[in-house]
Amino acid sequence: MEKGDFDAPKSKLHAKDTNPKRERESERGEESLTDSLVLSCCDGIVSECGRQGQDSVEIFAETGAEAMIRPFLLGLLFLASGATFAHASLLISAFDTTTTIDFESTVAGVNNGTFDGSGFTSTPGAGQLDSDAWRVTGMSDGDSTFGGTSTSGDSARGTDADGGVSTGGVYAFTSAGNTFLGVQPISSDFTPGDFTLRIQNTTGSTVGSWDLSFDRYVNNDEERGNNFNWAFSTDDISYTAIDTFTSTAASDGLGFQSTTVAVDSLSATVANNGFLYLQWQGDDFDGSGSRDEFGIDNISITAVIPEPSSVLVLGFFCGLAALRRRRRALGSAS
Repeated sequence: MEKGDFDAPKSKLHAKDTNPKRERESERGEESLTDSLVLSCCDGIVSECGRQGQDSVEIFAETGAEAMIRPFLLGLLFLASGATFAHASLLISAFDTTTTIDFESTVAGVNNGTFDGSGFTSTPGAGQLDSDAWRVTGMSDGDSTFGGTSTSGDSARGTDADGGVSTGGVYAFTSAGNTFLGVQPISSDFTPGDFTLRIQNTTGSTVGSWDLSFDRYVNNDEERGNNFNWAFSTDDISYTAIDTFTSTAASDGLGFQSTTVAVDSLSATVANNGFLYLQWQGDDFDGSGSRDEFGIDNISITAVIPEPSSVLVLGFFCGLAALRRRRRALGSAS
């Protein structure tokens, strides 16, 4: 093709129409097309917001301002489209719905029935934990990995009633008939070490706030103080403390004692299909000799619904589009 053959249509494409009437009509057409696209997209979004149980949608509809919230939700759904699930994990698929892990009832992607201390695998059999959601590190025979298999040795020490074991590793402890995930630290196990729970956001929107809680079990039966801290991360690299705990060096002889630890509206931004990581971290602190036993149970996770005020701000431009359309309609009628 000759260069001149290519230049001709290009210059025509960028030529400006000098007819004022046609130019104004063209601008109106472009504005109408843009506004129509915005508003038509908005029309399908309020139902999604209502599906998540946001009472604020009903308020906006009654006051004629529902368009204000639509583009924000549209953007979130758009970002979600085409994304894929890389792992099973614990899936949080709805706002304001609490998921609880009690290590007795099956939770998809987390555990298969009552935990019996038989380890971690991505296809858990009865009594096992799902390694797509769980990882344990700091064991003398190696760390487990997300999606890996650790069904022997330190990662699978079986069951024990009321504690008092001496072999280090991961146990299904029971106390007063209640089963929970536990660990016996020794010099070569879990000092330091951690349990990590991986949680995937599949709500279709970004989650910015979480309500979290768990029951911490401690059997302070030895003369050494140990840390058992709780932290979170959104990248599994940098962790931020939620709660810190250290057992006393002096044993108390009370057996396993439980305490509920909770945090409301934890700020942690997780994009749709992204992950939140909860980690329980152990290490020696003071004293000498053998170490106390620790456990976790009744882990509760809730994705918090965004505040309506933030949605209103982000929906501002959709309201402007509606106002412009109405103004043009009134101008045409006159």
